[in-house]
Amino acid sequence: MRNTIGFVIGALFAGQLNTGINAAWVLVKLAQNDHWTARVRNEVDAVAVRYRKYHGQPTTEVLGSLTLDDWESEFPNIGLCFHESIRLALTGSSFRKNISGQDIPIGNSGEVIPRDAYAAYLHDELHMNPDVYPNPTEFDPGRHLDERGEGKNVPHGYIGWGSGLHPCIGMKIAKTEMTIVLAYFIAMFEFELSDKHGNKINSEPCRINRNAELAEKPRSHIYLRYRRRSA
Repeated sequence: MRNTIGFVIGALFAGQLNTGINAAWVLVKLAQNDHWTARVRNEVDAVAVRYRKYHGQPTTEVLGSLTLDDWESEFPNIGLCFHESIRLALTGSSFRKNISGQDIPIGNSGEVIPRDAYAAYLHDELHMNPDVYPNPTEFDPGRHLDERGEGKNVPHGYIGWGSGLHPCIGMKIAKTEMTIVLAYFIAMFEFELSDKHGNKINSEPCRINRNAELAEKPRSHIYLRYRRRSA
């Protein structure tokens, strides 16, 4: 019953569940990846320079003046990081009941989804498949660049936002929300993984639980030590 209640509440408030969790995981992963932290920081700084209206205008003020179109188009590297974070954090399964009143053929396989039956698909069958995503447990946003094209060699090769006829209806607002959160954090702070006493550590103390039914917070505390960036 507890799991059922958690699932229903999570479905109703998916923006709070998935968006916030994935934004936090991105920061944890970036704290272990200097290359992608630099790429994202350079991207944010470049946007600030491009849209700055006067010399010395604070970056946070510049970001606050961006339009919705700007947020959706100016941060491709942040988008790649979220794409990868969702691939890693999307655990559990998708399922759907066949309420069409008839059997539904599964492509040309000769198999069907019987009427009133459930079809279920384990996300890790795709996202953790090394034939689709080499070294699948590694955080590597570059795998989603066009020139690498991982996940594009199979039908529905990425299901982080759903796929086919039923993609996530809140995808656009979730992407924008996550972009804003990360852009402001990167603009304002230097950060690194630490223990609870503020001592730097080089790897996260816990991994994503692949047996979780949906995206979830770490099961033990993860700390980020941060300090304001110099102007």
